Amino acid sequence: MKKILFTILLPLMGCAVSPPDQTPVPEPEAMVETLPVETTSNPAALSIVQENGSSVALTDGNLYQIHPDDWAKSSGWIGNAAGISVQDTKDGSPYPLILTNAATGTSVRATLASPEGSGSGS
Repeated sequence: MKKILFTILLPLMGCAVSPPDQTPVPEPEAMVETLPVETTSNPAALSIVQENGSSVALTDGNLYQIHPDDWAKSSGWIGNAAGISVQDTKDGSPYPLILTNAATGTSVRATLASPEGSGSGS
């Protein structure tokens, strides 16, 4: 019972104490894997938000498709809002970008649908 209680309380104690007869427990910070993230240095403003939140266009000319689970968040974003930052999580997922609206503090997962300058104009 004493060993079980010690094992249950160990994560709550937040320290690197080893139970008797076991290998050392790494610090919590050492157990967290961080993914490389690139952030735009100059946030763009919203240009267009689809009514259902499925896509957003920014003033930098890029169009982003929003993850369906995040449509409710992006549908509430108001056009011409300044401060939409883009982060690339580089995690290999179908929606590797995180768009964050500085005005609302909300973030959505996205993928680049149409990069700047790739339109079909002449």
